[in-house]
Amino acid sequence: MVIRGKITRPLPAPLPMIVRKSWLKILGVTFQENPSMWDMHLDEFISKACSRMYIIRICKYYGFSRKELDLLFHSLILSILVFGIEVWGCASYSKYLSQLDKLLKRAYKYGYLMYQVSIVDILNNKDRDLREKITTDPNHALQVLLPPSRQLELRNRGHEYELPRVQTE
Repeated sequence: MVIRGKITRPLPAPLPMIVRKSWLKILGVTFQENPSMWDMHLDEFISKACSRMYIIRICKYYGFSRKELDLLFHSLILSILVFGIEVWGCASYSKYLSQLDKLLKRAYKYGYLMYQVSIVDILNNKDRDLREKITTDPNHALQVLLPPSRQLELRNRGHEYELPRVQTE
């Protein structure tokens, strides 16, 4: 896998003794050559989550309360699920995110969670938190990328920014 910016030069010829990988792992998030593919990342997460659910099952066998099991699930599984979700959360629901929903429903059914959670709700909460961090902190690095604020309050749009004018013709 070759990470490139806006450079249009052709790639160098591959060296015979160095094998190019089709994936790259950065901070625990596995990127593949196609930016819309998250097979490797989610397969690795699901296998890690299933092995950690076994630990929680053993704890349930030894008599841990439901509150303690919920705390264990949040610390062992949900913590690695939400790490980097802003990056890979745009994945297709029917192909990727539905697998995670099944895992969360199974955890609730087994009594590892106190309440049922959805991956879409987690993703929406993380996106909202990120948006609030960017918009409320004037020194945030992404603040310069926001459009200018509106001058007039005509109707409530859920944000205070001026929308760019787009011509369709």
